Amino acid sequence: MENLYGKKIKLYDWQKEVNPAEDSFVIAPTGAGKSIAAYRWAFDDSDKKVIFTAPIKALSNERYLELKRIYKDKVGILTGDVKKNVNAPILCMTQEIYTSYFAHLPNQKVVIDEVHYMFQDRNRSRAYVDGIIN
Repeated sequence: MENLYGKKIKLYDWQKEVNPAEDSFVIAPTGAGKSIAAYRWAFDDSDKKVIFTAPIKALSNERYLELKRIYKDKVGILTGDVKKNVNAPILCMTQEIYTSYFAHLPNQKVVIDEVHYMFQDRNRSRAYVDGIIN
């Protein structure tokens, strides 16, 4: 596997163990390589739509720009004020957008980034709980 700059990445054993065919929950410290595990899990050659959620628009925008560098026109974004390429097979969005419009839809893989926000902001935790349940 390569990073965004084309440099080879040596995977840790725990990153190799994430099975794309199963639901996964990865907990690791910042900088440990959770995004690499998420990408391996999400992009497994299935025909499912891939959705990346984040708690705030700035993080959704950052993920969008990162993925767009790799996957070009296959990436879209939906936040409160930005909507680009909304029918793309890879979408970045806030958790609230996901819960409100996508959580009930079939045939998708979802990466919920920064899930700890559900404990830090009680006013927004409902979006995480409902999104995960649905």
